[in-house]
Amino acid sequence: MLFVKKGLAIIVGSIFLSLGINVFLTPYEILDGGIIGLSLIIYYLFKLKIGLMIIVLSIPIFVLAWFKYKPYFFNSKMYPIRWTL
Repeated sequence: MLFVKKGLAIIVGSIFLSLGINVFLTPYEILDGGIIGLSLIIYYLFKLKIGLMIIVLSIPIFVLAWFKYKPYFFNSKMYPIRWTL
């Protein structure tokens, strides 16, 4: 049940995020901070897709977090889940 709640929260949050970007930020050429802001700048300059740029720009951060902080996440989050399966 917890898996369904988390999945539903991710889907609803993603829908709200996409609506905010496509309905509010993009038409009025407003910038945001972080990865979304960089993706918007790339969209305004080169007309590349915003969603694709968010994914592409997030990959280095994900890889860095995976290798640098993996022990933290393994010991605090995944360890109890592994024993309950």
